[in-house]
Amino acid sequence: MSNNKPVNLINKNPTVSGIILAVILIGIGAALILTGFSLKHENAYMREFGVETVGIVVDYDIYVIESEDEEDGAITVDETRYYAILEYQAEGKTYAWKSTNYAKDKMPYEIGGTVPLIYAPDDIENVFLPDEFTNSSVLFCFIFGGLLSVFGVFVFAFMVIKGGKRI
Repeated sequence: MSNNKPVNLINKNPTVSGIILAVILIGIGAALILTGFSLKHENAYMREFGVETVGIVVDYDIYVIESEDEEDGAITVDETRYYAILEYQAEGKTYAWKSTNYAKDKMPYEIGGTVPLIYAPDDIENVFLPDEFTNSSVLFCFIFGGLLSVFGVFVFAFMVIKGGKRI
């Protein structure tokens, strides 16, 4: 007669669970820090080697965020986002590009207006607005990644020092 006990996949040892959590936190933190270095490198590359050109605003992609009132079913516009669609010249050809940044509730540029652009010399369709070279994304990656990593190290140290003893 065989003893068919169900396999318990939940680890009841708090030390092992804590160490697994610590490793996950440190891994996510390290990934964010590496992403920050990658963004910083890309920004520096585009500032040094990017080709400056001028884009013409030809249209807007408009995205409306709405909500519905639960009581009467009325639709309310919460936010309107305007993504500029620009055309620019590079190496004798015309390219179209949709900005990844959006403006809320009003169009930031007139249709037909000009906007400075920078494109990568090795990839003409890799385009940025000069004001997209902000360090906020880089700082977010470094700060949040660092905090997660440090917290993970503290969790790891606590679990190792605690040694699985119940408090």
